[in-house]
Amino acid sequence: MRPSTLLIRAAARPASARAPHSADAAAPGAPCMSGARAVARRRASLPLAAATLALALAFASLSGCAAPAGAHLASAPLPTPGGASTPESDPSTDPGAPPLAGHSADREQDAAEDGARLVRTGPYYAELSESEQASYLVIASAIESAEQKVVVDGSLGDDVLGRVLNAILFDRPDLFWFTGAATGSVSNGQTTLILDFSVDRNTLNAKRAALDAAVENIVSPLEGLSPAAQQKAAHDYIAQHVAYDPHGPQNGQTAYNALVEGKSVCAGYARAFQLVMIELGIPCSYVSGEAQGQQQFEEGAWTPHAWNIVELDGHIYNVDVTWDDSPLFEQEAVLYTDFNMTDDDFAANHQRGEESAFLPACDGEPFDFEAAYGVDRARAAAEHLGIAVAGEASTAEEFQALMEGQAAAAEGFQTSFYLVVYGDDLVASLTDLWQEPVRSAFEAQGFQGSITFNSTSQNVGGDAYLVRIAIGQGES
Repeated sequence: MRPSTLLIRAAARPASARAPHSADAAAPGAPCMSGARAVARRRASLPLAAATLALALAFASLSGCAAPAGAHLASAPLPTPGGASTPESDPSTDPGAPPLAGHSADREQDAAEDGARLVRTGPYYAELSESEQASYLVIASAIESAEQKVVVDGSLGDDVLGRVLNAILFDRPDLFWFTGAATGSVSNGQTTLILDFSVDRNTLNAKRAALDAAVENIVSPLEGLSPAAQQKAAHDYIAQHVAYDPHGPQNGQTAYNALVEGKSVCAGYARAFQLVMIELGIPCSYVSGEAQGQQQFEEGAWTPHAWNIVELDGHIYNVDVTWDDSPLFEQEAVLYTDFNMTDDDFAANHQRGEESAFLPACDGEPFDFEAAYGVDRARAAAEHLGIAVAGEASTAEEFQALMEGQAAAAEGFQTSFYLVVYGDDLVASLTDLWQEPVRSAFEAQGFQGSITFNSTSQNVGGDAYLVRIAIGQGES
């Protein structure tokens, strides 16, 4: 019988959205990190991560990794870091289940003895049907082994394989060489795939090692810190060290591109953050969806975008590192406008895609940034630029008092300074509020003449604005 042919791609590759102040043009791509190390490191096991170690009876050969006919593909919950877990099925009562010891190290040894591979999965795997999960395990095992040809049981159609490949892309930021595309054929009840890799097999090991080293460089200094401190440090590192590159290649959307090459688009930022969170044992998932506010598209248009959700202290939050890597007063900066936010906070300019709609909602209490880090979002952003904030105001009276104080201290009737101002309406009215206090302070020192006032404000989270103000004597 002549086999039917098919072409499968995990997801469309449209443009990725970024914050209003920058250009964009790429989208969700693929993931990154050594499979052996991925098993050895600590794993997040809370509900959000839904990470599991699955035993894929996929034997490597030159023709690919295919499960033996009738093989039982069993999955077991990932143990809590430092702890143990028990497989869902009891080998003593389930004749089809492979023997799994209670401890993860024992399971690894059993797998090695059985010629099987341990395959790390995630929440997108958990959403697949049982047969789709079996295909996922075999294909992911082949990708880990850099085997491009793989045989999967069943006559699988484009839709099924699309879901499976998409799940691997979204769960596995370590498999950066897999592009999400495959060609193949269906014959005699089996599907033979040729997976598309973006990295030559001869250079793959070196690139995997480079990514491992980059992740270790972030993770090692964070040992012993609280999860909240680790999360913020990882967020800041990625925002500081990755350049947004809308003109990069189509396959430049991986954790490798972001952490090793130092440039990517939203998918690369999100996968890099996901990978580091996994290494730290902090539950984190990749979110695919759309965002609003991209300059080169029609105003108001929603365009493809990627970000993350994380779990801290039992609460789930949105994190968009891409949008937090944004200029502040024409300087490279780290913002917190999209850090640990609820769905309500994100609703105005982020919406999940259908493939990520099942992920837990971020609908709990708002994250208390100041309680967690001892500084509010605005001052944290200012600190990254070495900006000294002269004060903060949430009312017109507070703003005018600050203006009078700064004017009174001005040398030669010239000064510039930064303030944190809270409230959209207050920021909009600054040009109407400054004159009386500044003129009063200047005239008290004998000044007569015109006064100039210039202000530039940037939102730095919620209703907080960092405002740069310059006042001085005008031309005579």
